[in-house]
Amino acid sequence: MCAEQLLLTPVHCRQQLPPGFLADEKTAVLSGLPAVKLAGLLAAYGLQSPLLQFYRAGEDGLLCVQGDIATLCGVTALPPTALPMLGVRRYYADRPLFSPCECQRPVLRRRARAGPAADTEIVCPPLREVAQLLSQVFCGLDVDGLYCDLSHRVRHSKARVLGRYQGGKLVATAGVYTAAPSGCVIEGVAVLPNWRRRGLASALLSALEGQFVGQQLWLCCREERVPFYLKNGYVPAGTIVEGNL
Repeated sequence: MCAEQLLLTPVHCRQQLPPGFLADEKTAVLSGLPAVKLAGLLAAYGLQSPLLQFYRAGEDGLLCVQGDIATLCGVTALPPTALPMLGVRRYYADRPLFSPCECQRPVLRRRARAGPAADTEIVCPPLREVAQLLSQVFCGLDVDGLYCDLSHRVRHSKARVLGRYQGGKLVATAGVYTAAPSGCVIEGVAVLPNWRRRGLASALLSALEGQFVGQQLWLCCREERVPFYLKNGYVPAGTIVEGNL
């Protein structure tokens, strides 16, 4: 066994989680977007799923490998070869890990409140249509992987995806892709180019907020999208580190 492997301990039961990561079944202690995503993965899949693997990294670090993507929280030191050995090609973390090629994206949050009456034209669309819309907006997306993951989360009530149709075609979508005791993560906010600047994304955010009243909502976005989310009541809450291997 090499030194890199010795730094990572596979997690097979709740007692092996870092101290305080989950105080109990209902209350997650750690906050921040990566911690919420990890708590959501635990809630949606548990620790025995063949689709992902959890590892302890040191005393307080936790990481999850899902396919070729890793999410890390509290990991303070990790050799550059450790993640490739686990088949990881992309990672998200709450702090810089390896190299100057890492990029940091803004994280925002807000407390969900009850808003105006629900928009009756906003519905829960078929997830296959959602994945196809996202693939048009975000090039290179793994449509089948996204569809399978979302289907699992929705079936276990750990995600909620909304959309808006126009002329029988799905033109806008947004969703809470991670629902955990410590908060919810909004992802997949997308509007087809010909339907932008019509308030569709804001309406979807408002509809999501109405379904998670009282919850802390988190999201990560590109720098140029920050003004849009500020107008929708979100406030800066740090950064998330993204890296490719």
